[in-house]
Order: sequence, then structure tokens, then C-alpha cells
Amino acid sequence: NIPGCSCSGFDSNFLCAACDKHWEQHETFFETEQNRKEAGLPYGEAYLPFAEMPNLRNAVLSGNEEDDSAYRIITSGTDAYSRLGPSSNSARPALPPAKGTGGF
Repeated sequence: NIPGCSCSGFDSNFLCAACDKHWEQHETFFETEQNRKEAGLPYGEAYLPFAEMPNLRNAVLSGNEEDDSAYRIITSGTDAYSRLGPSSNSARPALPPAKGTGGF
């Protein structure tokens, strides 16, 4: 609490797109690919956002449920992204192309 504030705490109205729980019900932690392999958890391409829900994955990566071009670029390993993330000459994530520009 902040002096002068009458609220008892913050309760989020936003829910996680993956599990429908409030953000304050989550923990942040870091794992290596090896940690995930050893635990039998998805890693690499299978661990991209919403890998199990292609329409939601596409919306997160490209802004369009039907557009899987960003996913294909990330998983191909032939552009600015490889399996391990952006190359050293790419400091920013790739943005989806503007409509009508021909795409990736």
C-alpha cells in the first residue's frame, strides 16, 4: 500500500490467453533448452508461443490468425531467425509486412 491510498491491492481484470488465470497467479522463471529436454517438456519449435493452437500462435506472431508466414520464417532457420533466436545482425524481431507489400 502507498500512504494515502485506500485500495487493498491490485487485482488484474486481464486473463492469460493460454490458461485463463490472472497475471498475478503466474510466476516468471527461466529455463535452458537442456532443462526442458531433461524434464520431458516441449522445446525449440514446439515451445513457440501457442504452438499447440496454430490460429492463436499466428495471431501472436503476425497479428493475423490465418497468416503463418512469421512462424514459417522463425522455424525455417533461413532468415533473421534461427532455432535459437535472432541472429547477431538482427537486433529487433521481424515485423509482419504491411498489407499489399508482397509479404515475407
